[in-house]
Amino acid sequence: DASVVEYFPGCIQEVRLGDEHGFRWVGIVPKPWAFDCYIVPPLSDVVEATDNYARNRMIDWCALINDLATIAKTEPHAAHSAYIHSVSSRWQFLQRTTEVDKELYLPLEEAVSRQLIPAITGRLPPSEDERRLLALPARHGGLGYPCPVASACSRYSASKRIVEPVVRLLMKQAASARDIGNALASSRKLVGTVARATTEALRHECQNIDAVLSPEQKFRREVASQKGCSVWLVVQPSGVQGLVLNKTDFRDALALRYGWPIANLPGSCICGKPFTITHALTCPTGAFPSQRHDEVRDIFADVLGMICRDVEVEPLLTPLTGEKLRYKTSNIADDARLDVRARGFWTPQQQAFFDVRVTTIPEDVTSMEAARNQLRRHEQMKKREYADRVREVEKGAFTPLVMSTNGLYSTECSLFVKCLVNQYVQKYPDSVYSVVMSLLRCRLSFALLRSSICCLRGSRKLRFCRRPVDLSLSALYARYAGIPAAPVIKYIPVHISSCVLICSIKCFGPVPRVHNHHVLYSWYYQE
Repeated sequence: DASVVEYFPGCIQEVRLGDEHGFRWVGIVPKPWAFDCYIVPPLSDVVEATDNYARNRMIDWCALINDLATIAKTEPHAAHSAYIHSVSSRWQFLQRTTEVDKELYLPLEEAVSRQLIPAITGRLPPSEDERRLLALPARHGGLGYPCPVASACSRYSASKRIVEPVVRLLMKQAASARDIGNALASSRKLVGTVARATTEALRHECQNIDAVLSPEQKFRREVASQKGCSVWLVVQPSGVQGLVLNKTDFRDALALRYGWPIANLPGSCICGKPFTITHALTCPTGAFPSQRHDEVRDIFADVLGMICRDVEVEPLLTPLTGEKLRYKTSNIADDARLDVRARGFWTPQQQAFFDVRVTTIPEDVTSMEAARNQLRRHEQMKKREYADRVREVEKGAFTPLVMSTNGLYSTECSLFVKCLVNQYVQKYPDSVYSVVMSLLRCRLSFALLRSSICCLRGSRKLRFCRRPVDLSLSALYARYAGIPAAPVIKYIPVHISSCVLICSIKCFGPVPRVHNHHVLYSWYYQE
């Protein structure tokens, strides 16, 4: 009889275990003496029970994705994190351990493509090419939403290949401790082999996707696949650490990442120029680029302060007293400053100076080489401006820290970040290099991302209340004095305006001394 336990060793790779109550578990039994607890049913019953189990799980997971899509309408960042860190791993585990027809995953794919992705991105369901792009991991420029139908067969075959040495050992029904150790070692080697094969398959998939994308979309995918550019997508949201985005910011960040249209943007900037993405990220009105620069500078200064004892932000350079510098573009001003100074970073007791520049890659750039050349050009500009003076006058080292708003680092900035983390790990042995590097890249990524969103959505002018207000001096004088408004009042004496303010608004608390009629306007706005 095919159901007896004695037949089990001959078909260990083909059978699925169960009991008299129906299907129970799918996989490999780790101990031979545990076989007495099971009865092997006919193969047809096993396949039917497996399919029924998979169908029931698909129904539950589709309902779960529907609930997640409802949450994503108000909290897309939290829903995205819940999907990639928790929900998707459930059906991926079933794919690794159970061989079922891939058509059973179609309802799950429909729920992800037609409900979850539109709810998170705030757009229509993705096209076929967009779906392939979003299926890539975040480190390759995607969102980490793999297609369940496409990955079902590959995950099961990879899992079966990894456990093959253990299966052969179980088929022998007799193994020593040495054989068990060799089988486990072989399985560990196969894990690396399968990982390399998966990486190679992802590389070919990226090439196939790039072939159907436009040059701009291809460039954006290449930028998103650089180290540190996609950290904000995979980190778990945390309000305590400031690593959370509201629904507008998260969807704007996705639009910037993939070049999608951004809704509700003004047609022109307050400076009078057309409001494009490149202009919004570079317009000095509102001082948003300066805020972005200062935030990145402060992050580097904080980490440097944990390593070096003598750290200063915006140090004054030593004035020149007749020194001749090499370049005409060198900064020779007596009040010249750099962003950060740290003693003993590169060489013991030597002063190291750092200057930050955050540049914007124009929208017409569609190649990584052009973007790298722009970062390299800004590095050379910084060196021509400060390197000679720091070397000859300060007797120190100068390092330009150039990065782009989308997260690209220049060559020297990337080297500086690695050395910074390496010295931090050496000073604090309990820390792990990969963890510290991830945290630093996460802080930089969120700083650049928030500043870009601020440039798009931030107000570059003072906005008053929406209620209709008569801002004429006569109306203001009439309100505070309690008398009918005069036709025109061009001047209010200082002593009269002060008394009017103090007498008529004493119920609102103390009022600062009034020096001219402009203070009357400013106080009225505060009220």
